[in-house]
Amino acid sequence: TTSHGTMAGLAIKASPHMSWRRTWMGGAVAVGAFAALVLAFMVMRALGIGPAGSLIGKGAFRSKDMIVVADFVSPANDTSLGVTASEAIRTDLAQSSSLKVLTRASVGEILRLMKKPVDARVPFDLAREIASREGAKAVLNGEISQIGGTYVIAAALISALDGKELAQFRRTAKSQNDLVEALGALSKDIRSKVGESLRDVHESNPLERVTTSSLPALKKYVEGQNEIAATGDNAKGRVALLEAVALDSTFAMAWRRVAASYGTETGAEAQKQHAISEAFKFRDRLSDDERLLTEAGYYSWGPAPDRERAIAAYEGLIERDSTNRAALNNVGNLYGQKRDYVKAEDRYRRATLLDHPFGGAFLNLVGAQARTGKLAAAESSMVRWEKTLPNHADIPLGKAGIVGVRGNYAAADSLLRVEVPKIKAAGSRARAAGYLSKILALRGQIREAERWDAQTIVDPAGSPGSSVQRLTVMLDSVSAQAFLLNDISGARITLRRALATIPMESLAPSDRPWESMVWIAYALHDGAAARTYEASFEKDNAGTAAVVSVGFRESMRALAALADGRPKDALPLLATAYKGDITIAETGPLRALAFDLTNQPDSAIVEFEKYADAVDVQLYSRAQYYAGTFKRLGELYDAKGNTSKAIENLQKFVVLWKDADPALQPAVKRAKARLDELKRKGGKN
Repeated sequence: TTSHGTMAGLAIKASPHMSWRRTWMGGAVAVGAFAALVLAFMVMRALGIGPAGSLIGKGAFRSKDMIVVADFVSPANDTSLGVTASEAIRTDLAQSSSLKVLTRASVGEILRLMKKPVDARVPFDLAREIASREGAKAVLNGEISQIGGTYVIAAALISALDGKELAQFRRTAKSQNDLVEALGALSKDIRSKVGESLRDVHESNPLERVTTSSLPALKKYVEGQNEIAATGDNAKGRVALLEAVALDSTFAMAWRRVAASYGTETGAEAQKQHAISEAFKFRDRLSDDERLLTEAGYYSWGPAPDRERAIAAYEGLIERDSTNRAALNNVGNLYGQKRDYVKAEDRYRRATLLDHPFGGAFLNLVGAQARTGKLAAAESSMVRWEKTLPNHADIPLGKAGIVGVRGNYAAADSLLRVEVPKIKAAGSRARAAGYLSKILALRGQIREAERWDAQTIVDPAGSPGSSVQRLTVMLDSVSAQAFLLNDISGARITLRRALATIPMESLAPSDRPWESMVWIAYALHDGAAARTYEASFEKDNAGTAAVVSVGFRESMRALAALADGRPKDALPLLATAYKGDITIAETGPLRALAFDLTNQPDSAIVEFEKYADAVDVQLYSRAQYYAGTFKRLGELYDAKGNTSKAIENLQKFVVLWKDADPALQPAVKRAKARLDELKRKGGKN
């Protein structure tokens, strides 16, 4: 007999009842089961049941295909209901893992490019045109009919390519109070039909929880959102949003939009903080994407800022949705604050490469590239910006910023004088006018700088924002008198007049410009006032993003030390500040001045040159210090006997201030006289 190997023996023992007949029968059963499965799949597909009957299962859709939601037709007695229903559907479909939905804001931008009114209704025909333009798979069209007190919602997915109907949907609401719930159910029907897993559909929050169960509140929310998207008028849109949260105080999405509507608006820090805190309180009612946006906003603008948690929330959202432009832009801002310019530039660039970018991301990208000396890349981004959004109101500011970084302030001056009067958007005009004002000041044209600075007051008279803006402009005048004109007594009089006109106590604590006051106290050589203002800033801004900025406290304390005549104490404070978020462009050459005051000319020269070479895209301190830096460098090099460097720096000063106001011309005249003397010596060391 032949002995079996160990493995063969185990195989025989494991299957003692195996026979060819049994093997064939097993195969027959398997084949039969497979055939039955195929037959069942075909029947379910034909009947439109289960995954086999889904649009993805049929091949009519692919995962993450885009749809455009048309404005639903309203019943005759409520013309706003269709638009409200459409926005509710968009909001709920945004939770889908299988669909992309074109937002109302993106629709508005497309309408603008199509030269159509951005606040126009979007009926089916226009929605299909938009879908064809954007490469969307389908359009969701719908109508709400009212029969007595009952509402019938009928909708259909229509192929954007050939107009073929892909699927029909229908839901009924017994009363107006049931409409939001019915719209949510309709949205879930759509998601299921497209092919999203039943588990994902059922586990997502119901529409009435993601938004509100109050139809009047939802209408106000949609009204406010559409106003902002169509006109860019945040204040006007915010009126309706505030009415929405008055109708439903748990409407987290509306609270977040209220907070976002304040943006960087002056005089609104307290209101913004309250709104984002309310949104955060009810964040469990939001979709995952909205929740992450809310958490990021809360950790950025709320009462307990935490930059790293804000970054984590934004990056979490980007991981879920790499096309979320708000997350990409805002996290870029946070990386910029911590001087991680590589990541900042990357996120801004990604935001500008989306199908529907917004101008703010382009402006930030250009600034980030210019800040790191990538001027060719910044100019390339400007070209792309103009091609993508040719009518954007911030384009002149972006162009002027690049020209300014190149040091051609005269050209930037000329550009903005022509363009600022043409800018219709108030916020953009104010930003450009403020930049022009700084250019004029650094060129010594103080009186004209003040006239342009006045154009940064854009909020209605009597509003909190207007009061802060007016006081800021008055303090800018005090700063110019003290820093540039060296008119200390005049600056004190102007300061008293400004604070009598708009007392600090009349402003919300977080809106009080204590930082400007510390700078002014330093310029006035008033150490006691500087310490008082610095303490007031700490008290009124406890827990705000300004105070938690790494190194900010040290920079304020360094100013107070300089104002108090303690330059040695300022030096380590500034060293610490520069290791954090604070840059020399923001503070000006304070370390150079401290070294100068402590008779360390070599160190002063090094620090002055660092400041002169630093990129200051936003002209934080150029108006106060730029021209004076070259003047002082010329004097220091002259004292050391380095004639060529003295000539080089004095010449830069003279060029910058050649058209300065008459009050500044004596300094220019003295510099010219010394230049002539040095040149007569041959400019040799």
